[in-house]
Amino acid sequence: MSSPEPALVTPPLPGALRVLNAAGGALRRLGVPIVRLDAAALLAEASRRTGLDDLGDARVHDALRRLLASFEDEAALTVFGRILVRRDLVRTLDNRLHITNALRTHPDIEAGTIRAPLFIVGLPRTGTSILHELLAQD
Repeated sequence: MSSPEPALVTPPLPGALRVLNAAGGALRRLGVPIVRLDAAALLAEASRRTGLDDLGDARVHDALRRLLASFEDEAALTVFGRILVRRDLVRTLDNRLHITNALRTHPDIEAGTIRAPLFIVGLPRTGTSILHELLAQD
């Protein structure tokens, strides 16, 4: 007979993070949005940061709207979680704007053939980024 699996124990959050999340949660219950996850605001920030405004395929807007609805309705994000999600979404939109701009200004990019793609995968902090940078030198 095997012994039951031990329960996972979540370490306590640092005090400042607990205070931030508690204060943000209280303000949110009062109807004060601390960190807004609003598609228009995210797009405006990404556009301001990049100087670009074309996301390409119009379906991106619907996908973003659905993702944001999921964060609002299902994720139960803390204030700190909302800060991280907002930062990641703006960065992702920045990347999308740059890629769309690159494809528009250099349409020959899509004409190229990729014969043998190479995928670099790995856990964080295992050297995948430096390996990518090394291979990109070729």
